[in-house]
Amino acid sequence: MKWKVLLGFLVLSIGMTGCDNGSSPPSDPEPGAGKSLSGVYNLRDLGGYKGSGGKHVRYDLIYRSDELNNLSDPDLRNLEMKGIRSVIDFRTLNERLSNGEDILPRSVVNFIPIPISAGDLNFEGAAARNTEQNTYWVTLLYGKPTPDTPLAMLNDPILPQFIPDPDGPIVISIGDTPIGKFSPNIYYAYPEKDLVTGFMDEYKHFFQTLKNEANFPLIFHCSAGKDRTGFAAALLLSLLGVDREIVINDYLLSAENVKEKYAPYVELIKQRTGGEGDIEPLVTVKREYIEAAFARIDDEWGGIENYLTNKMGSFKYEDRDVPKVEKPGLGLGSNDLDQIKALLLH
Repeated sequence: MKWKVLLGFLVLSIGMTGCDNGSSPPSDPEPGAGKSLSGVYNLRDLGGYKGSGGKHVRYDLIYRSDELNNLSDPDLRNLEMKGIRSVIDFRTLNERLSNGEDILPRSVVNFIPIPISAGDLNFEGAAARNTEQNTYWVTLLYGKPTPDTPLAMLNDPILPQFIPDPDGPIVISIGDTPIGKFSPNIYYAYPEKDLVTGFMDEYKHFFQTLKNEANFPLIFHCSAGKDRTGFAAALLLSLLGVDREIVINDYLLSAENVKEKYAPYVELIKQRTGGEGDIEPLVTVKREYIEAAFARIDDEWGGIENYLTNKMGSFKYEDRDVPKVEKPGLGLGSNDLDQIKALLLH
């Protein structure tokens, strides 16, 4: 009889212990925490950040990422369990053809390409497309003969993100001849190529997609998930009322996340230029990049919501003889913004 009582006590104890462990719901991750998938470097949930009205961005609804062309079978099963329904791809067609189309989990019903050429980091693809227009990458990555004129490199869609700068951190050479120093900043560069003003229709399409509850859960991404995706995430979090410093910190998380992804290119170009050429500023993110975007939006539109809607902004390129230009924002309506807030905040 004693052994029956003892056995019953042990069974009850084990059962209660298992019940306690199983009944405690897993705690939400820290906002900005990355997802441990083998085929991506920069996938993370935008949920958890404190937004407007004391509300928070919902978890498990919207994710930012780098390209999804190397997902493993376990990665796909993980994303299927999250119920991912939509994927927005900001990569260009050339990037997709060269690096590979997204590998999508079976749960995805909407693949939405919104190509944005600024921020195209498709090094091999850029070099392979046209040697006369891709002097920089052809020379440094492949060592092939190139035209004599350095201006040829400015014809490539990857390169308008470089701005001539006598103190710039990037030294570009033709063969053994340095041709100049450049600074990368795709947020405040050439009129048709910077992210703030050059791709308004594309970012409007992005936000219009977020109005539809049926599109969630959703992943949006580019190649590295740091520039085109980083700007989209910064706009979205700002719309949702997340404090600007927190938005900037989320943006900066990409620096460490993508370091391993682009380390071979950084090292190769250093070797090709005898240690003089450094593309690290191009393949990372820095506070001054996103701050330049915010400063421009604040100065010319008076804030994020004005930029997202129909209110007019005006701007002048101080370093060039370009007249002051008046241009509307993205053209979203206030109802559009309210719908997005209602879906993503709780």
